[in-house]
Amino acid sequence: DGINDVFLPYGNSGISIILNLEIKDRNGSLIFNNDTVIPNNTSFAWLPKLSNGEVYKGLFNYEMEVIDTNGITKIIIGTSCCFACDTNSTVIDDISKCCFPCQTNYNGEFDKSLDNFEYNCFLN
Repeated sequence: DGINDVFLPYGNSGISIILNLEIKDRNGSLIFNNDTVIPNNTSFAWLPKLSNGEVYKGLFNYEMEVIDTNGITKIIIGTSCCFACDTNSTVIDDISKCCFPCQTNYNGEFDKSLDNFEYNCFLN
């Protein structure tokens, strides 16, 4: 449906660059990394696929080094979810535990009060 199909770090004008974006599965195994990411640029997004081409489903952890326009570096660590809306999407059955890319506010922060636009993929 084109909604929430990739993981892309968003940032406001205060973010200069993102370094060392790492995505790990729920067990801590690295499944994606990118040394340099331009915020808000979809060519740097992670399309949630494993190295064997399978679509990744379920919880994942991300970590990135963010450098702001003042040269200050911060490490951002979080958890998010990947879902494929099909009959096999039962890895997680509680949507309240997840945030989605479209739930990013104007400051680049997740806001669970924003609509996630995913209406038919969950049991709860």
